[in-house]
Amino acid sequence: MLANAMLRGVAARTAAPCRRFTHLVGVPFDAGARATLIGLYQQTLAEVATLPESALKSSLTATAADRLRSCEASEDTAMIEAAVGCGFVEELVIQAQEELALLPVLRAAQVWDAEPASVLASPTVVTHEVPGTLKPDIREQDEQYHPGAVRGDPGFH
Repeated sequence: MLANAMLRGVAARTAAPCRRFTHLVGVPFDAGARATLIGLYQQTLAEVATLPESALKSSLTATAADRLRSCEASEDTAMIEAAVGCGFVEELVIQAQEELALLPVLRAAQVWDAEPASVLASPTVVTHEVPGTLKPDIREQDEQYHPGAVRGDPGFH
């Protein structure tokens, strides 16, 4: 009898606490997040199935299917969070909603038609200097105004 009482005490202390807050600004607690996620991932898989065959389709399908399996495998939100590894289930709901909202944009842009080699070789990709980037002679200028700074002089403060 004492052993049973001790086991109940250990079980009570090791049981996962019931979380009621995310402690993230703008991300409210959602008791039905698992069901919401299952619905969103099923909807995402249905939308992605209509895309033409591409690496994008394969990646989106694999991600959504893996996350759906994680949600269906466990009713414990902590287990789902650990399996997916991308935050609280409430954050996963936001991510899934945003991914689903992005699909029409990807479809309109037909991103699967772009060939990566042609995009990288295109002279229009980088046609201007990015503001704030370092010039090649910045080290010489820095050396001129702050002797020892570039060389790593230990006496330089």
